[in-house]
Amino acid sequence: MSSALDTAAIMRWLPHRPPALWVDQLSDWEPFAFAIGTKHVGVDNPCFNGHFPADPITPGVWVVEALAQVGALLWNLSHETPGQVIWFAGVDACRFRQPIKPGDTLSLLVKGLRTRGGYGKAQAIASVKGAMVCTAIISLAVPKKDQH
Repeated sequence: MSSALDTAAIMRWLPHRPPALWVDQLSDWEPFAFAIGTKHVGVDNPCFNGHFPADPITPGVWVVEALAQVGALLWNLSHETPGQVIWFAGVDACRFRQPIKPGDTLSLLVKGLRTRGGYGKAQAIASVKGAMVCTAIISLAVPKKDQH
């Protein structure tokens, strides 16, 4: 088990900033193996004004982004590259099992599957109160210096 990270520490390891930062805390991680993060979905999130006002739910792309950010944290922590930009390179076999409502707290688990050079794949699972809400295989890549 590695030490937990709060939002301030996460911002040293990721270039994302609010409102695009979708990880509040990293509770546990093991280099090259897994990372567990959380994101509280605040009731005041502006997306709920239009998605959908009568029955608000968190857009699925934001859930996948949160998982990708936990994957980027795992990459940067494992490679000891604080603040390194990690691109979200792809998503496969993504399934949503139930909606995420305002006030929910997402538990975000990312398990490293393989890395090769500047490219990696991971299994990603989001859950709320122990119930799986999203599963996916995510791909991450380190941009080449001339791609920034």
